[in-house]
Amino acid sequence: MKKIDSHVHIYKQICGYGGRGELLTAGGGKAIWANGDTHYLIPEGMGESSFEADRLLNLMNENQVEKAVILQGNLYGFQNRYIHETVQKYPDRLIGACAVDPFARHGVELMEHFLRQGFRIAKFEFSDSCGLMSFHQKFSLNSDRMYPYYRLLEERQGVLTVDIGAMGMDSYQPEAIQQISDKFPGLKIVICHLLAHKKGEEKILRQELEMLNQKNIWFDLAAVPWNAADESYPFWAALDNIKTAKEVIGYRKMLWGSDAPAVILRDSYKELYQYLEESQIFTEAEKESIFYKNAQEVYFNGGNIKAGNGC
Repeated sequence: MKKIDSHVHIYKQICGYGGRGELLTAGGGKAIWANGDTHYLIPEGMGESSFEADRLLNLMNENQVEKAVILQGNLYGFQNRYIHETVQKYPDRLIGACAVDPFARHGVELMEHFLRQGFRIAKFEFSDSCGLMSFHQKFSLNSDRMYPYYRLLEERQGVLTVDIGAMGMDSYQPEAIQQISDKFPGLKIVICHLLAHKKGEEKILRQELEMLNQKNIWFDLAAVPWNAADESYPFWAALDNIKTAKEVIGYRKMLWGSDAPAVILRDSYKELYQYLEESQIFTEAEKESIFYKNAQEVYFNGGNIKAGNGC
């Protein structure tokens, strides 16, 4: 089955920043925060202090993944130049998102620059854990601070990809995403991690998906097994959340993604797609959409949003 991994990361060097200060490499796949906290980011055998494009492509080739969408986050540090160089080198395999801190004095000008370079996707990691709200005060995602970025993307027929963290975080503002969807109807929006709900939160997930069931909103399934529960393959809690999503938004609104490389610290890359391939939730035709066609439409095909909802 053809596959597009709609949520991966690459970085030449770990140079992140968050609520615990800077995050730098400590060697051996480990990273260290300024306060001394350490944790592993890179699985054994995939790099000491970096996860570069060649390693991603090797992983994709080993698993017959045709294309990937390279996203960014504060955890690894912004990698705009490296991602731009990479997608120019592998235009048939990779597409990348730019990243901007909206509190930067010249943030809007930076976004304009990246769009002129050819970026069509912008990723904003808002989360309290390691995103923008880990080191900025709480702010509204539906606000004058953010509108210039959304407007630029809509004008360029681009894609806004957002990580709003998990329920209970200041960054968790699904209502704001619904309002942004209404305010910028020509803007494609992808919400990462299927809203990152845990096991037992299916009722809340259903309510939020009903609110967000808009024609210009999609959801990636990256790290759903990681977020749903501390459980091994075949990830029953993750499948429960995905089944709920199918019932509410339909299979055309879901994009498979892995969140590699960090998630491979717990589960193998193969397990992160095999659990969906082997599930009985979707027909074979529906799986083809989730694994390939939906991401092709959202990320790789330019143009206006098609009419109709996700069902």
